[in-house]
Amino acid sequence: MNVPTYTKQKFTDQDGELLPSVQQFFDVFFTQAQENLSNDGMVIPALSTADINRICSTANSNAKPSGTLMYDNQTNQLKICILGVAKVIPTL
Repeated sequence: MNVPTYTKQKFTDQDGELLPSVQQFFDVFFTQAQENLSNDGMVIPALSTADINRICSTANSNAKPSGTLMYDNQTNQLKICILGVAKVIPTL
């Protein structure tokens, strides 16, 4: 899910209407939330094996923390980053 970053700025115009940049933020935020979170469950990001390994690797300065879930769309496996390594979550 790509949650937009909100920057501190003026929120409304003199009439109390949302500024276009603020409206855009909310539009993107709510679209992402509606597409990825629902009463039916959460959509885990689907990525390639190479991307998952890169994202989890501690050699990557933007590595995701332990506990990050991703779905490997090449091996059809759910994976979790643990201490810089992508581990397969076994099926039950």
